[in-house]
Amino acid sequence: MNYELVYRLILLVVILYIVFVVFQMKVSPAKHFRLRNIFNSEPIIVMTNGRILEKELRKVRYNVDELISQLRKKDVFHLSEVESAILETDGSLSVLKKTDLSHYSFRNSLKGKAAREHPQIVVIEGNILDFSLKVIGKDKRWLTRTLRKNGIENLSNIMVAQVDPLGNFYIDTRTDLISFTSNE
Repeated sequence: MNYELVYRLILLVVILYIVFVVFQMKVSPAKHFRLRNIFNSEPIIVMTNGRILEKELRKVRYNVDELISQLRKKDVFHLSEVESAILETDGSLSVLKKTDLSHYSFRNSLKGKAAREHPQIVVIEGNILDFSLKVIGKDKRWLTRTLRKNGIENLSNIMVAQVDPLGNFYIDTRTDLISFTSNE
């Protein structure tokens, strides 16, 4: 038996396996929500109500200087202006500034804090985000009932569904046959 031939065949199999694994890590997470969560982190709230969440900064190995620099790039120079700052999975910072609610008469019945909270994405690629539902004080039954009321029967058709603090829905379907904003 030629051991060199066996060695080369084993080496070829190992190389092909490595190429396959690398390809799967690059392509599959882009197409599949659950795999993407394994390989990529989730967005992290690093500021809320003008307060820096140091524990969250440490988790993502981000320091205050980097945060302040990113805030300045978003034209935020007073930390108290920030309602919420989110470090996205691509390293960018999304900032929600506090607003003066006196300009919005339709929000007068709301408490100021509730009106400034950021919307929650409750469905991504047909997957319900339980944590987001918990944040807005809702459950899966409420979501399913509300979606049915708005003509959505199958979660797998939803690309993104978002609910704002006023209960307004934004739903974008995979096929873009249905895309609307509605009240609950």
